[in-house]
Amino acid sequence: MSQSNDLASLAAQFARSPAWRDITIRQLAILGVIADEPGPHTIRGVAARLQLSKPVVCRAIDKLWPLIERRPDPRDRRNLFLCLTLDGRRLRDDLILQARADG
Repeated sequence: MSQSNDLASLAAQFARSPAWRDITIRQLAILGVIADEPGPHTIRGVAARLQLSKPVVCRAIDKLWPLIERRPDPRDRRNLFLCLTLDGRRLRDDLILQARADG
């Protein structure tokens, strides 16, 4: 099974699970890209990967704080990297465990 099919399956299982609360499927996808794909991640890169506009990703990132934070690029201060916080990593791990347990 490919990673994208696995993520889609986990997202569907998650949507049926009691873990479903205030996080949207779009936010879950953004969280998944940042957690599971090699970085560094930028808003532009995440938007391109998920075929979303940059404003949509920005709004989702704002709502995902404190799970995802913006950190300055040490080589270019105009650029920001998106990083999973410890709370974000814990949530992602918990959601995967819950989805697998429900599957």
